[in-house]
Parts: sequence; C-alpha cells; structure tokens
Amino acid sequence: MIISKERYNKNITDPIWMEKVIYKETNKTSVQSQEFFELLFVESGHMKLETKEKESRLLSANDLFIVYPGERHSLSVKSSDQLEMIRCKFSLEQIQLTYIAKFNLTSFMSSLDIKSLLNNKSQINPHIKLEKDNAQKIKQILLSMKEELDGNTSDSLPIIWLRFVELLMLLSRNFINNDNAKEITPFQTSYMNNEKILLIKEINNYLLKHYNEKVSTVVVANVFNISVRHLNRIYKQHTGLTVTDMIHQIRIDRAKDYLIDSDDKVINVALKVGYDDPAFFSRLFRRKVGCSPGYYKKYNAGF
Repeated sequence: MIISKERYNKNITDPIWMEKVIYKETNKTSVQSQEFFELLFVESGHMKLETKEKESRLLSANDLFIVYPGERHSLSVKSSDQLEMIRCKFSLEQIQLTYIAKFNLTSFMSSLDIKSLLNNKSQINPHIKLEKDNAQKIKQILLSMKEELDGNTSDSLPIIWLRFVELLMLLSRNFINNDNAKEITPFQTSYMNNEKILLIKEINNYLLKHYNEKVSTVVVANVFNISVRHLNRIYKQHTGLTVTDMIHQIRIDRAKDYLIDSDDKVINVALKVGYDDPAFFSRLFRRKVGCSPGYYKKYNAGF
C-alpha cells in the first residue's frame, strides 16, 4: 500500500504534520510505503518495526526511527504493552515551497549534515537511540511543534520552522558517516579535519572488530600510540561519547542481535559480547534499551 501526501494531510499546503498516538492493545499495520518522511519517536512502551530488507527492530523509550519516502515497512505493538509515540511527517517538496522560499534558507537544507540525514542512500542508521538529555530535547521540540500546528496562529509558521531546524540539527549530530560502522550513532560535527576523521574511523573499526575482547581506553590508546588523555579528549570532542561508552553501545547492539537471532541464554550472550559479569550486563542492557535482556528476547519472539 502506498500512502500519498494527500492522504496523510488534508491540508496539503502544510508541509509538516504531527500526531501523538497511544496504543493500548495489539496493533499491527499492513506493509506500506509512503510519499513523505516520517520521524517516529517512542515516549514509552515497545514497538517492533520491520523494513523492506526484512530487518526487525525493537523500538523502546527514547528511540527515534526515520522512515524514508518509498520505504516499505510495518509496525507491531503487543497487547501487553502500552505504546506512546509522537509521529512527525513532512514533505521536502512542501517545505521547499512553504519555508525555504519564504525565509530564503536554501543553504540550510543543502548543508552536508542535513543532506546526509535525509538521504536514504547514505550509510547512516535510521534507528537512533537517544541519550536521556537529548531525548527530552527532541520530545520538547516535537511537542512544541504540535502545539503550534494545533494553535495555527499568525506566528505559527516561523516558530514551526525554527523548531524544525533545531530538530534536524540535533538529529544530524547523532550520525557519523562511517561505512564500516552503520550501527554507531554518536554525535557528529562538520568541522573535523581529515587527519582526525581518519583516526576516529580507525578507532571505530578497531572497536567493531575487538568489542568482545578485553578492550579498554588504555588498550586502544596503546594500539594507536596516543595517550589515554588525548584519546578521550579527541574522541569525546568529535563523537559526543567516550571510548568506553562506544564499547558498551557496540556490545549492546550485538547483544540485541544475539537475543533475537539465536537460542542463547542471557548469560551466554553476555559472554559473547565481552561481559564476564551477567548481572552487570543485564543492568547496562536495561539502562540502554529500557527493558531486561530476557524481556527483550521474549518480546521479540512474540511477534
């Protein structure tokens, strides 16, 4: 099924459309594609999203997913969960006509970060796990946009545009264009010099290959012949994360794959991704994903 712009928005002159939804019972949409972008922000609960590549992703609180125009997908919610979600749909065509032309801001939408964010052929991961502070910022921006759209006052147009710009800029920071690290979503800056870009990519590649070993900041610093202090400074400066944060992120992402695709018990998954202490792994998983590893496995098996 293809959903047209006219169908999602009765007033097609509005380029942005917002909806806050709550699902209290089992709900599964048919496989569909649409002629517009959609940002799905999960406030609470869990939701399974399947894309055209038949990839299954479990979205939970503070997760954001970008659905690109023409991308086939379906959503599933289990009866045991109450899902609260904010949906933001927008048409670049109408944004060009309504906002870009009106406020003469062509250069903004053509900036490298924004073009990468809105390009479904780029090597970015459309599933963003937001840290708590960033999630709250994103949520407040989305709710503010919805309030202005609902109010529809004479000042709404520029306010919505400013909020939308802020939203895209925050989201663009959560991507790093790394062909070998699609699942890594740290902050990004446009001002890296080539030498530092290369170093960050090499570090990320090393972490992806050795995440399940006894890897630490000391080990990484020795591998790249730099001091721990210098490593922490440049990595945090250019990614928004510490090396330790990134190791945990990669391990948790891999653990999610093992939990879904294998019959391994939680204790074995913990060992596979590099954690000798299953209790620590379970606490970290709950903090990062929003549920226990056991629940994550059971929930996914239920679809």
